[in-house]
Amino acid sequence: MKSNIENVIAMNKLSLLIIIFTPILMVSIMFFFDDITISLYVLLFVSIGITVFILLLINPFLGLLSIIFFNQFDSLIQLPASLTIGRAMGIIVAIGWFLKYFYMQKTYFFHSKAINMFVLCFIIATFISSLLAHYPVQSLKIALTISLQCMMLFFIQDFISDKKHLKIFIMTIAISAGIASLFGIMQYMLLGTHEYTFGTITSFKGEASRVAGFRQNPNGFASLLMSGIPVLLFLGLNTKNFIIRLVYTFFFLTSVIALCLTLSRTHFFGFAIFLFIYIYLNFRHKIYSSKNFVLLSIIVLTITLIYYVWLSDIINERIIGYTFSGEDTSAEVRFNVFLKSIKLLFEHPIFGIGFGNLELLDRFDYKYGFIYGHGGHDIVSVLFVSTGSLGILLFIALCYKTFKYFNVLTNRFITQNDKYLLNFIIILKASLMALLATCFGDPIILQRIFWIYIALVVLIYRWSTFELRISKTKNRYI
Repeated sequence: MKSNIENVIAMNKLSLLIIIFTPILMVSIMFFFDDITISLYVLLFVSIGITVFILLLINPFLGLLSIIFFNQFDSLIQLPASLTIGRAMGIIVAIGWFLKYFYMQKTYFFHSKAINMFVLCFIIATFISSLLAHYPVQSLKIALTISLQCMMLFFIQDFISDKKHLKIFIMTIAISAGIASLFGIMQYMLLGTHEYTFGTITSFKGEASRVAGFRQNPNGFASLLMSGIPVLLFLGLNTKNFIIRLVYTFFFLTSVIALCLTLSRTHFFGFAIFLFIYIYLNFRHKIYSSKNFVLLSIIVLTITLIYYVWLSDIINERIIGYTFSGEDTSAEVRFNVFLKSIKLLFEHPIFGIGFGNLELLDRFDYKYGFIYGHGGHDIVSVLFVSTGSLGILLFIALCYKTFKYFNVLTNRFITQNDKYLLNFIIILKASLMALLATCFGDPIILQRIFWIYIALVVLIYRWSTFELRISKTKNRYI
């Protein structure tokens, strides 16, 4: 009740501020633009920007949902200073989190000290490596981006206060990926093999084209789809309402089809790993139901049918024809970038070389000079060589602690017979393991979903521990 009153007061203040500042803005803008029409357009955009800024400060959870939903459009609009929509919203939400939660000591940051301290130390390590880098400005830009991704861990713990908020958050991830998949399919069907269109579509050989959605490249689009596919599967199998379940199932199928159209070999592998681990964990913990098993079988059969009828030619051309024909020069370049990273890691073992420096070093090296300007595409060439042993140890410790939480939560939910959260934890575990399996071809620390998975595990672990303590306290007085 108190929070609702605070929000009403805040909204009244927002309206008052807009009324006061609108004429001031109008007069100020008129000094820069002679045309009254242009001034009104500029005023409109400035007013919208200020309104959004204040709204996100008032309700950071709304900002969190906005980051997730607009993630698919992140590369579509470039803001000044190399900002994207996601980064700009992330900075606003970070300010809101600091003022409303951390500064006011309402944060749960100190309730999960172990894993939060690992993340905080990891952020500090990225900045230390950047400051010591040969090209510090380039490194600091990427370190800031990674820090905003890492802070998703803190945002989620504070903004998602109950299971209702958790469901809204999960639904936002699912719907965002589902909408993106529809555009990807439409893009492929309507635009054929044109190289550049609205959004991005690139052709690499013959008539086969790689769909990239609103992202800059097909691999980025595949990564976006893979962030939503596990959640869509979970909602499709566990939502009670039949109509809504069909919608999530439909989005799951469209996301898988769009993933196939990206022709991303790394994420094909990740999807296969995810499905295998998910099915294995279901049988291991004996939580599968006959209805879900039938639905999952239908989904797998549908995907197989779509593959053979529609997608087999272009996927085989990409994976078999293109990969083994000798025309795929990207694999050779990436392998040499990996070898170059190992060399530089041994030369800078403690703090690494900083982010974005790999492609700028060894220009005149007789062995690796030909890959000068090529950045990394794997965990070694993006994280390990950039932060050295300090970053490597913190990353491993973070993953170890997360999987320890997974094991504890799995045992608790089996004991409590909480099938909903047990299914969700299994989906998260399979997703994170699949993500780690693709780290040889995808720099996962730059993926927001990696930090979201960890944050959700920490959040559910805290809830579960709190409920367990309450249960023990009640039993003590019975």
